[in-house]
Amino acid sequence: MQDFKSQLVTWARKNEVQDNLEKKSSITKKRRLESLSEQEVKELMGVGRPRYSRGRGGALRQK
Repeated sequence: MQDFKSQLVTWARKNEVQDNLEKKSSITKKRRLESLSEQEVKELMGVGRPRYSRGRGGALRQK
């Protein structure tokens, strides 16, 4: 007597059923690579923005 998984595999082979994992791996979406300029990267990183820190007594002060 075969276990359930092996029975399922043999049934799928006889009935020519594709596995869901095989279908997903064969269909791949093409992703458009986004190329950012140096200025856009710096803006995303927050370069050039004012920086604040806590001063004496908990007050915010600009560095």
